[in-house]
Order: sequence, then structure tokens, then C-alpha cells
Amino acid sequence: MVKKPGEWNRCAITCKGRHIDVVLNGEHVTSMDMALWTEKGKNPDGSTVPSWLSRPAAELETKGRIGFQGKHAAAPIFFRNIRIKQL
Repeated sequence: MVKKPGEWNRCAITCKGRHIDVVLNGEHVTSMDMALWTEKGKNPDGSTVPSWLSRPAAELETKGRIGFQGKHAAAPIFFRNIRIKQL
């Protein structure tokens, strides 16, 4: 789904309450329902959660800052046409 280096990718992330959907270059990539993460230290499938996540995702705030992923190795990362709208 990711385009070749030098080409722009298009990503849409939709957050409604505790449900998150991600579409990359027109293809649905993943969905997450934070309400399913009810147990500290475990994912819904029973696998472990990183120790830095001190609370279950179901208890995390649904408001806050938006962050962007940084550089991969020495490759620069650029962003353009970022839009944030309230649903």
C-alpha cells in the first residue's frame, strides 16, 4: 500500500469516540476499538502490552495532542496538506 520513495502517500485517520480507522492510499488498513483494551498489561488477544503503557487503552483520554512519526534511519520525512476537522 505504501508508495515508492519520492511519491506522496495519502493517509486518513478517523477517530470517533474510542473507535479508530486508518485508510492508506485508498485502502482500509486497520480498525481499533480502544474499549476492548480493558486489562492493564494485556491486549484483547492476551499478548502483552509495553510496560510504558501504564493504563488500559479503554481508560485513556480521547482528547489530546496529535503526533507524527519521525525519521526512518537517515531518510528525511516530509508532511503536506495536513487537515484536522471535528466530526
